[in-house]
Amino acid sequence: MGIHRLNHAVLYVRDVERSVGFYRDVLGFRVKSRLGDQAAFLLAPDSANDHDLGLFALGAAAGDSLAGRSTVGLYHLAWEVDTLDELERRGQVLVLVPTVELLDQWVAQLEAWVGSRHAVGRMGGGHAGDLASHEVLVAVVNSARSLDVRPIRRGGLLVADECHRYGSAVNRLALDPRFSSRLGLSATYAREDDGTLAWLDPYFGGTCFRLGYRRAIADGATARFCVTLAGVRLSAVEAEIYEELSERMAVLRSRLLRAHGLPAEPFEAFLRAVVALADGAGPGSGLARAYRQAMLERRRLLADTPAKDRCLA
Repeated sequence: MGIHRLNHAVLYVRDVERSVGFYRDVLGFRVKSRLGDQAAFLLAPDSANDHDLGLFALGAAAGDSLAGRSTVGLYHLAWEVDTLDELERRGQVLVLVPTVELLDQWVAQLEAWVGSRHAVGRMGGGHAGDLASHEVLVAVVNSARSLDVRPIRRGGLLVADECHRYGSAVNRLALDPRFSSRLGLSATYAREDDGTLAWLDPYFGGTCFRLGYRRAIADGATARFCVTLAGVRLSAVEAEIYEELSERMAVLRSRLLRAHGLPAEPFEAFLRAVVALADGAGPGSGLARAYRQAMLERRRLLADTPAKDRCLA
């Protein structure tokens, strides 16, 4: 008996619902059946198979795969479409960048990938492209936040390079909610203000992939480097403020968990719930805002302490 083709693939994932959303909304798969929140079985758009993909949940605490780094394992899955035009019907793409230099780099890379058949538009740096005349548009955020970058068709993908920059009160205007699929890229995602919690996490849905230094060095994405950890001592006043803020956060967290049912773990889920509650006006919103403020003040204290400068002097 000869083997004709691969019948289906099965993947272990952290969150079945999030993975289903990607394959359904971006690639057009449809759900055939589910086993609660533990598993889902999906069909490709034009498939007559029983199922083409199985997804099984391991939970949010599951570690990253080491395949290709220190263990053997799956390299990739390739899903076949009839033509590029068929793929394009899934939606348009907007790439946000903070500078004209990055705009040029993105356009050069995309043009090398799609070839001359598909024009890549530019917005910013003297260019005024839009998604009315391009399937893929690379836009400088200064232009995108004030001009029309809405997708012409439903769905679409927004890619935000250096996405930590788009948590400010002005730049977040470029994060159009009409793109159903969103991907943020950043080497320094955290911000000193509440932009990450208040805007970036709700828009992008949290962190879905982390590229560690070992993998980045092996892939040639970053240079080799040496790191030295140096402890610093806070001043007596700073230490007192730090302890007061930490105690305040502990008390507020306990009240939020006990009285308002926020999830205790994982901590990212707790923070997302705090942000959602703080942005509302219902019971517990004041506690959530107080917790968020205390956390930001403690983070700012650690970021701005003069002890760091004295250590480097």
